[in-house]
Amino acid sequence: MGVYVARRVIVSLPVLLGLSMLVFTILQLPPGGPVDFYASQSSRLSDADRRAIEQLFGLDRPRPVQYLRWLTAVLQGNWGRSYQDGRRVTTVIGERLPPSLQLAAASLLIAVFAAIPLGIFAASRGGGFCRYAIDIASILGISMPSFWLGLVGILVFSRWLGLLPTGGMYTFGARRTLLDGLQHLAMPAVVASAYWVAAWSRYVRGSLLEVIRQDFVRTARAKGLSEAVVLRRHTLRNALMPLVTLVGLRLPSLLSGVIVVEIVFSWPGVGLLLYHSMLSRDYPVLMGCLMGVAALVITGNLVADVLYTIVDPRIRY
Repeated sequence: MGVYVARRVIVSLPVLLGLSMLVFTILQLPPGGPVDFYASQSSRLSDADRRAIEQLFGLDRPRPVQYLRWLTAVLQGNWGRSYQDGRRVTTVIGERLPPSLQLAAASLLIAVFAAIPLGIFAASRGGGFCRYAIDIASILGISMPSFWLGLVGILVFSRWLGLLPTGGMYTFGARRTLLDGLQHLAMPAVVASAYWVAAWSRYVRGSLLEVIRQDFVRTARAKGLSEAVVLRRHTLRNALMPLVTLVGLRLPSLLSGVIVVEIVFSWPGVGLLLYHSMLSRDYPVLMGCLMGVAALVITGNLVADVLYTIVDPRIRY
């Protein structure tokens, strides 16, 4: 296993290098740049000031030279400084990473612990009314955009009912307590997990229905085992294999998917930072955020492969 993981990590390095070149090129294709953003903020910015800012940030050099300078600095552990406040990119992202991880972890827990029971319930109910209700709810959950669902949640639970805050991580000016943090986390986490609950419950249901028809399940029932034992020891363990793959592969999507949720609920995470950096053309921060997502995609694929061996001991690398 250790050799396999090491080989996957080595193979991932050229992939990250190619992605960094692609992302760096795409970010600079649209017209405008950081200097234009500064000019829009101040009407007193002269042409000499613009040239001075370009020289300060190295934007006056050809793009291949700019990329090589960035790559050399990154290999030395320096991800650059933000164009907005001059702080290190690692410091800026590091401040926003814990809230994003908190929101993503809460969304993942809700998605997994809600999708599995719903999938089991839908598979065990056959063609009853409850199964059709779950199917309809799943289709609605997959179809509804997260930003629209977030706005509806704010309207219903914050504006009409007054049960939950409209946004932020804590109540401004109040003492930070666990209850206050959970109240602010509840609605963004549920909105971010709605799509995954709907999608994964359908995968669990389909996988269970496929495993139930297998010969070893019929053999277990013929031995006199109860349905609960058959489900726990035989059916569910094999049916969770597709879900393990989905969770491992969708971890990056789950983290990147909270970007829209963070914007809607003003959650101070990496998603909101990425949005503001895109508006201000803060290239160093953008590169740091996007390369972090790319590394997370590769890590998610590796985690999914490793989790295979835990769920199914027959698999060895």
